[in-house]
Amino acid sequence: MVILILIFAIFLSGCGVNASQLADDTPIPETALLTKSTPTPNTTPSPELIREISVTQSPQVKPALSGTVTVWHSWAESELVGLQKVIGKFQQKNPGVNVNLLYVPFDDLFSRLNSGAVVGRPDLVIGPSDWGPELFDAELVADASTIAGPNLFEKIGNVALDAVEYKNVAIGLPIAYNKGIVIFRNQSILPDAPRTFEEYLKEAKSKTRGDIVGAVIDLGFFQSGAFLAACGGRLMDAQGAPLFDNAAGLCWIELLKSIQESGLPVEINTNLDLERFRAGKVGFIIAGTWDAASLADSIGVDNLAIDPWPSFDNGDLSGFIETDAVYMTTNVAQENQAASRTLARYFLSPGAQNTLANSETVAKIPTLIGVEIQDKVMREALVAFEKGTPLPAIPAMDFYWDPMEEALRSILSEGEDPGQALKRAAIQIRIKENDIQFDE
Repeated sequence: MVILILIFAIFLSGCGVNASQLADDTPIPETALLTKSTPTPNTTPSPELIREISVTQSPQVKPALSGTVTVWHSWAESELVGLQKVIGKFQQKNPGVNVNLLYVPFDDLFSRLNSGAVVGRPDLVIGPSDWGPELFDAELVADASTIAGPNLFEKIGNVALDAVEYKNVAIGLPIAYNKGIVIFRNQSILPDAPRTFEEYLKEAKSKTRGDIVGAVIDLGFFQSGAFLAACGGRLMDAQGAPLFDNAAGLCWIELLKSIQESGLPVEINTNLDLERFRAGKVGFIIAGTWDAASLADSIGVDNLAIDPWPSFDNGDLSGFIETDAVYMTTNVAQENQAASRTLARYFLSPGAQNTLANSETVAKIPTLIGVEIQDKVMREALVAFEKGTPLPAIPAMDFYWDPMEEALRSILSEGEDPGQALKRAAIQIRIKENDIQFDE
């Protein structure tokens, strides 16, 4: 018996396995099994096998992220708590990265960044989506494809991505919806959301009695301009040239006139709708989400609803939306680039998006698909934004406001022919654009 044990031990030693391994449940290494199938008197592994074992046993460790990232922002003090939490969690994951968070007043941030001064310029900037094109044209911010890849872009809502697209590239990462035009409804007056806009008007008229009005509707350009989408129209092309002086534009005007002729009160850029809604006297209004908190306080959050955009004829109504974006500047030092890109992407991580969506801190509506929102009003606003129309962020948009407001007033208040008014507005815009190009 002893002889058999000795022979078995010698056999195992030839296979490169220590006999002491039989005392526990440690599996026989794969290399030993290979040796057993092809016995060889030389038990020294080949150089190739040594290299293979070395790689398997000692995997390369990814270098720790390091560097210093300076971030400029203009978020309010009430929002800063959440922003600091996001930065803090990022630094917990990346202790080698220092982050300098610098507040710059909103009215100064863009001008300071666009001043041409290189010294002291930040690595990342958090600002509205309509800043991006001018900064990109001035070569102050980078193409966002240098920050993130397709896998991340696929997780962002389409409307939010459209808001930062310029010259067929994304020029920033949209980290939150900044604001948008929506339908606010007082559920104590209009309990249910109609499916079509025609039904909205019908229901509003049926609820109008005494000091209660079913709706007060602001037809100013910012409130109603995105209604063009219901007619299959667009405000401008990619270069900023007008696209509204056509059949789609006339359809849009007919839609606005149908609202005016419904018998419900209409206005252009006043606060009458907001005042009466806060007093609990109006069924629905079309206004900006920046008023959501005050409206909820006035009529009670349980009474306030933000409705999905209803259909109209063969399309859907829509409202202009804007996002907050994080931009990476073009002067980031080489040693800080990896840290800057990683922080920019981190704002779109599920954890960061949940922190920003916390209604008790930042209350930013997330752009990342699938983030759970606890706040009812924010959750409803996101549904409305999914059918929103990004406010054109190109510099030419500055030329549209006055001519479009003038055209709407002349049509709705003075009875001017819609085709003539729209054509005049388009000519005024083209003249302004040509003057700027000539000056340049």
